Amino acid sequence: GTWLDPFGRGSERLLQKELTRQFETDMEELLVASDPGKREIALELAKLPTTVRGYGPVWEDSYRVAMTRRDELLAQFRTDQTEGLKFAAE
Repeated sequence: GTWLDPFGRGSERLLQKELTRQFETDMEELLVASDPGKREIALELAKLPTTVRGYGPVWEDSYRVAMTRRDELLAQFRTDQTEGLKFAAE
Protein backbone atom coordinates (compact mmCIF):
# COMPACT_ATOMS: atom_id res chain seq x y z
CA GLY A 1 0.00 0.00 0.00
CA THR A 2 3.01 2.35 -0.06
CA TRP A 3 4.57 4.18 -2.99
CA LEU A 4 7.15 1.37 -3.13
CA ASP A 5 4.49 -1.19 -4.06
CA PRO A 6 5.04 -1.91 -7.78
CA PHE A 7 1.58 -3.48 -8.11
CA GLY A 8 -0.32 -0.91 -6.05
CA ARG A 9 -1.69 0.96 -9.05
CA GLY A 10 -2.58 -2.01 -11.22
CA SER A 11 -6.18 -2.59 -12.24
CA GLU A 12 -6.53 -5.68 -10.07
CA ARG A 13 -5.22 -3.91 -6.99
CA LEU A 14 -7.49 -0.92 -7.57
CA LEU A 15 -10.47 -3.28 -7.81
CA GLN A 16 -9.39 -4.94 -4.57
CA LYS A 17 -9.37 -1.56 -2.85
CA GLU A 18 -12.82 -0.80 -4.29
CA LEU A 19 -14.09 -4.16 -3.06
CA THR A 20 -12.85 -3.34 0.44
CA ARG A 21 -14.54 0.09 0.41
CA GLN A 22 -17.81 -1.41 -0.86
CA PHE A 23 -17.72 -4.11 1.80
CA GLU A 24 -17.26 -1.55 4.57
CA THR A 25 -20.10 0.60 3.22
CA ASP A 26 -22.41 -2.40 2.83
CA MET A 27 -21.73 -3.58 6.37
CA GLU A 28 -22.49 -0.12 7.77
CA GLU A 29 -25.83 -0.12 5.94
CA LEU A 30 -26.69 -3.61 7.16
CA LEU A 31 -25.81 -2.80 10.76
CA VAL A 32 -27.90 0.37 10.82
CA ALA A 33 -30.93 -1.38 9.36
CA SER A 34 -30.41 -4.69 11.14
CA ASP A 35 -33.52 -6.83 11.15
CA PRO A 36 -33.64 -10.45 12.32
CA GLY A 37 -35.77 -11.31 9.28
CA LYS A 38 -32.96 -10.24 6.95
CA ARG A 39 -30.22 -12.19 8.65
CA GLU A 40 -29.67 -14.57 5.71
CA ILE A 41 -29.25 -11.69 3.25
CA ALA A 42 -26.81 -9.96 5.60
CA LEU A 43 -24.77 -13.14 6.05
CA GLU A 44 -24.56 -13.77 2.33
CA LEU A 45 -23.44 -10.17 1.74
CA ALA A 46 -20.84 -10.49 4.49
CA LYS A 47 -19.41 -13.66 2.92
CA LEU A 48 -19.42 -12.31 -0.63
CA PRO A 49 -15.84 -10.90 -0.65
CA THR A 50 -14.50 -14.37 0.18
CA THR A 51 -15.83 -15.63 -3.15
CA VAL A 52 -13.48 -13.34 -5.10
CA ARG A 53 -10.44 -15.53 -5.67
CA GLY A 54 -7.73 -16.20 -8.19
CA TYR A 55 -5.28 -14.02 -10.11
CA GLY A 56 -5.56 -11.89 -13.20
CA PRO A 57 -8.54 -12.66 -15.45
CA VAL A 58 -9.84 -15.34 -13.07
CA TRP A 59 -9.95 -12.82 -10.23
CA GLU A 60 -11.63 -10.21 -12.43
CA ASP A 61 -14.30 -12.71 -13.52
CA SER A 62 -15.05 -13.73 -9.94
CA TYR A 63 -15.12 -10.03 -8.98
CA ARG A 64 -17.76 -9.34 -11.66
CA VAL A 65 -19.87 -12.30 -10.52
CA ALA A 66 -19.63 -11.13 -6.90
CA MET A 67 -20.64 -7.56 -7.80
CA THR A 68 -23.65 -8.82 -9.72
CA ARG A 69 -24.70 -10.92 -6.74
CA ARG A 70 -24.06 -7.96 -4.42
CA ASP A 71 -26.42 -5.78 -6.45
CA GLU A 72 -29.09 -8.50 -6.33
CA LEU A 73 -28.74 -8.96 -2.56
CA LEU A 74 -28.76 -5.24 -1.80
CA ALA A 75 -31.84 -4.75 -3.97
CA GLN A 76 -33.56 -7.58 -2.10
CA PHE A 77 -32.48 -6.17 1.26
CA ARG A 78 -33.68 -2.66 0.40
CA THR A 79 -36.95 -3.85 -1.16
CA ASP A 80 -37.80 -5.97 1.84
CA GLN A 81 -37.00 -3.04 4.10
CA THR A 82 -39.27 -0.67 2.14
CA GLU A 83 -42.12 -3.19 2.04
CA GLY A 84 -41.86 -3.70 5.77
CA LEU A 85 -42.08 0.03 6.36
CA LYS A 86 -45.12 0.32 4.09
CA PHE A 87 -46.84 -2.50 5.97
CA ALA A 88 -46.07 -0.91 9.33
CA ALA A 89 -47.52 2.41 8.16
CA GLU A 90 -50.76 0.80 7.06
